[in-house]
Amino acid sequence: MKSGSRHKTRSRYSRDNFRGYLKSSLADVYEFYTPANRRKKAESLWVPFRFAYKSFWFLNGVSKKLRFSRYRWILITISIVLFMNQSGANNNPFAFIILFFVLLLEIRDKLLAHEELQAGNAIQNALMPEQQPDVPGWDVWLYSQPARLVGGDYIDIHPFADKCCGLAIGDVSGKGLAAALLMAKLQASVEALIPHTPDIAEMTAKLNDLFCKPSLKSQFISFLYIKINPSDNEICFVNAGHLPPWIIRDGALKELSKGDPALGLRSGQRFQIRSETLRPGNALIALTDGCTEIRNESGHFIDEHMIQNHILEHADKPAHEIGNSLLKHIIDFRADRVQHDDMTLMVLKRK
Repeated sequence: MKSGSRHKTRSRYSRDNFRGYLKSSLADVYEFYTPANRRKKAESLWVPFRFAYKSFWFLNGVSKKLRFSRYRWILITISIVLFMNQSGANNNPFAFIILFFVLLLEIRDKLLAHEELQAGNAIQNALMPEQQPDVPGWDVWLYSQPARLVGGDYIDIHPFADKCCGLAIGDVSGKGLAAALLMAKLQASVEALIPHTPDIAEMTAKLNDLFCKPSLKSQFISFLYIKINPSDNEICFVNAGHLPPWIIRDGALKELSKGDPALGLRSGQRFQIRSETLRPGNALIALTDGCTEIRNESGHFIDEHMIQNHILEHADKPAHEIGNSLLKHIIDFRADRVQHDDMTLMVLKRK
């Protein structure tokens, strides 16, 4: 390829990337500051009124979320007054200096919070299990990626005293720091209960009671726990409000039935143990809704049937290839759009 043509291709690629980034960033900012019910209503309005309606609720959201301190509002008011009193060549530099000073204060606060979240991210990564843990008789692949620096998705693997192995996947409602704190409590609670509660239905009931508190009434956790035996084809599991896992068996994909309510919704809830047989070559795929509810640059949700068909196309491959291929398929669909929810996947395949 000639150098001029190569430069042109590189320039077009860079320009397209920038446009995609700008478009997805603007959409992300609009969604962050504008309430979901207002965004929905805006789409039903007559086009000439739509822009004014969106602008009003966007600015309203900005004013509510930017909670400056009283003294910073005073500084901003002073700078606005100075701006309005400027005329011709008599520009007052103090208006710019004051706004720049307020901006520096806001950036400082954000950087301090960012450093704390980075420390939390390092701890979460350190507590993550190996992506391909060694489980005799089983091929296992685990993956989790938070939407922000810290997330509320949970994935882990635990040894039992009877040589069995437990696999857990969960999703705390919400995201960010609040969800991450609840996820840490969930992880610690599971670790504490396993040595004394080998019955996974009883363990899940105890977890549920731990999270049924008046102070957490708006929070809940979807939770799926799978127990496997290295020498047995049968798996048993408890599903507390989590997305039903998929099983690949005999060239077909089957969605398992929905389970019991999520953790934290109802005190005293009892949970049922279910079982499935996974013979050599069969696989189980479990994921969180951050993988199934993603949208592309046009705002369209991914088709769940496309995900299932993609899994079937790679069903004969090892667990890590199924998982990595599915992950790539999801990310390619999202393209340059910002990741809005934590993404967690589990692939369990019988050797």
